[in-house]
Amino acid sequence: MATVPTLVVAGQSGIARKLRETGRFPAVFDVAGAVELRDLSRSGRVAPPAAFMFAPGFAEDLPGLGVTVLANGLASSGHTVLVHDHFARRGDGFDPRVQITASRLRLADLLA
Repeated sequence: MATVPTLVVAGQSGIARKLRETGRFPAVFDVAGAVELRDLSRSGRVAPPAAFMFAPGFAEDLPGLGVTVLANGLASSGHTVLVHDHFARRGDGFDPRVQITASRLRLADLLA
């Protein structure tokens, strides 16, 4: 049986709310940007396994900690990382372990 991850949705509180409402995850956190993600990480509230999703609304509000750096670092640490294709289309380069999502993603796709 697969272990269900804690979810961190970065840049899209509406998706975080919908995922939380499914009741399928032990915890779903939403953060607006890198500052909140750093604070959440330091809090110790995100228990492994964890999955991270970066949406176009993510605020890259810490110098040197944009989506590329964060997603690649999390993926190299063994976390599941989904990045909206907005970031790939703007030219960001991602580790092969980072999963790039479709432009229009349905809730059913995320749950899968």
